[in-house]
Parts: sequence; structure tokens; C-alpha cells
Amino acid sequence: SEDEVRTYAGGRVLDAEGEEVKSVWEKDGVRIWTKEIPSFAFASFRVEAGARETEKETIETSSIETPYYQIAWNEAGQLTRIFDKKAGREVFPEGKCANELQVFEDKPRCFDAWELEPTIDLKKEIVEDCTSVKVRQDAIGWQVDFTWKYHKSEIRQTMCLYEENPRIDFKTEVDWQERQKLLKTSFPVDVRAVDARFDIQDGNIRRPITRNTSWEAAKFEVAAHKWVDLWETGYGMAVLNDCKYGHSVLDGSMALTLIKSGIEPNPTTDQEEHFFTYALLPHAGDWRNGTVREAYCLNQPALSFHGGKTGSEFSLASVAAPNVVLETVQQAEDGDGWIVRLYECYGRRANVRLIPGFPFAQAHVCNILEENGEAAAAENGAIALSLKPYQIVTLRFGR
Repeated sequence: SEDEVRTYAGGRVLDAEGEEVKSVWEKDGVRIWTKEIPSFAFASFRVEAGARETEKETIETSSIETPYYQIAWNEAGQLTRIFDKKAGREVFPEGKCANELQVFEDKPRCFDAWELEPTIDLKKEIVEDCTSVKVRQDAIGWQVDFTWKYHKSEIRQTMCLYEENPRIDFKTEVDWQERQKLLKTSFPVDVRAVDARFDIQDGNIRRPITRNTSWEAAKFEVAAHKWVDLWETGYGMAVLNDCKYGHSVLDGSMALTLIKSGIEPNPTTDQEEHFFTYALLPHAGDWRNGTVREAYCLNQPALSFHGGKTGSEFSLASVAAPNVVLETVQQAEDGDGWIVRLYECYGRRANVRLIPGFPFAQAHVCNILEENGEAAAAENGAIALSLKPYQIVTLRFGR
């Protein structure tokens, strides 16, 4: 509540062991940076009222250095450089700009709200009217606020950089008032690749990044879920998102479709306020090195609420293998027991132990209709599983 925020504002935030965690007080609450919380779990934190004040520093600059990167931008609000300090290399090709906001004339021959023409790139504008840039630093990291004007529309964005995470977030608000205009953001990456990897439900697919054949040309826009990754041997970069599913990759540049303002069947489609976040993740190795995990963290952020017991923690279910995703924990449709669904995400075999946090009398592998199949092997309250590449496994736990 507002009264609680006023009472505790500026206080220290302590974890279950009594150690202070990094915190930044805002007008509507507090942001904290904490250690990893187990999957499907909660952890409690305690606030000591008024123990200290959190200071924010406003900086006049066009570049920032973090523990991970050296970053610079130009007067148009486009990124001109990201130097990866851990890898010792430039992320973008020389002379290229990133997070370049692009607007395309979008007048397809049919299905105005859904269709894209392969020639859409022929009529492109770059959003360059950056009216404001503000840089702030706090205990968690840095925030760079950009504002752009485009005709009747306004784009407001905060680039978030962190002390303890290599992910770069772009929290975006758009007041879009355009008709039949497509808005994208583009990120070139200095790698040598022939295809890219795209996230789909419970797996991923590969698509070419060239247009050498009619089949390749037809894949100019790819539907994907949480991420797209482009890499060479030893290094790459992922573009993550929390609700935008149109991607295009040509040669060494990745673009994410943000808004499509068609006029049929709704003549004012997308002419409203939009709120979304996308992110960059430069990484060593290929897409298996953190991309899947960070995409899930972006799409399923931790939620907070007031209450609970100090020091209490609980995990509803967990697995230890980095290539196995615990996708779903839910009550069975008939109300009798729990359903747990997981899948292998790297395309390699895995032997894992699933540890439920709830009591159960029996466990079975089941189908999508939640009909029991063979019994699952349980030992000391855990289930041992062997997964094949990209295999999906659903378990039903009975009381």
C-alpha cells in the first residue's frame, strides 16, 4: 500500500540469511536484485524501515561502461557500440547502428491485419527525431531514457543495464497513431553465420539468413516466441522479447517486428498505447549458453506481495539439468492430483531427477489428455527421468 511504501521507503532489504540485497526505492515500491530463486518457488525478504536512503545519480553522457560492456549511442538514440569486455570483441559491425527503429509502408494486397509483402523493405524510414536522453545510475545498474517523435506518434524507451547480469533490456512504451505503418527494431551483429535459431513452443527451429532461393526468400519473416539467436563458433547474440513474435534475419542483422497498424477489418488497429520489453543477450558459445534461461526470466518475472513469514522458502517442483525446462505445474483437470510437464530444450539427451515439493502417493507418465500410462520410478520423493532430444514428458501425481 502507499502507506507501507512511505513507512519503509529508504529501508534496507534483507534476505532469509539476514544479508542485505541491492535495492532501489521507487514511488510505488522497491526494486531488488536477489540471488537465484528456485523454480516454481517463493522466497521471503524483510525490510528494515528507514535504515538508509537510496541515492540516484543523473549522468550527462553518451556512453556507459558496466562490468560487462562499453556502450555508446548517437544523437538519434541509436546504439553505435557495444564492446563485450568478457569476450574482448565488438558486438556490432564497424559503422553499423543498433536498436535502430525502422518504419515501413505496409499495404499488403490482402489480409491487411496479418499479411506482409516480401517487398516491404523497399519503403523504409528511420526514426531519428530523438527529443530526449536521460541517464541514471543506482545500486542495481543504469537506466537510459530515450524519447522519439515520429509524425503523430511518440516512442519512450528505457535501456536497462545491470551490475550482475549481461542482459540489456529495452522497456518500451509507444503512443502509436499511424495507419498502415510497420514498426521494427534492428540489431546487426558481427558474426559469420548461415542460419539463425528461433524459439518455438517446447523447442526451436533453424531458418536461413540468406535469400539465395525462392524457398529462402519466402522465409523473410519468421514466427517465433521468446528469442532468436545468431552465432558463429564461439560467440553470438540473442534478441529476446516478452510479447512480439515476428522476426526477420538477413545476413548479419536481426529485426523484431513491434507494431503492425493495419486498417482492415479494424480501421484503427494498433492506434493506441503499447507496452512491451525486448532485450539483447551477447554470449560466448552458441544459443545453448544462457539464451533459453534468460528468455524465460524476461517472460516470467518474479512477482512480489506483502506478507508471509521471514526466512520462509518453498519450491513447488524443480529439476537440476540446464537443458530441461520445467514448463508447467497445474492441478489436474478432474481436480484429482497434479500435472507436471517438462521438455528437453538443447537437442541432446538428459538424465534428470524431478523433485516435487508436494506430497504424492503415486506418479504416472500421462498423455496430453492426462490419462495415465506407465508408472514413473520414484525414489526418496524424486522421479528419475531419461529424456531424448526435444522430448516432452507429462507426469500425473496422485494423492
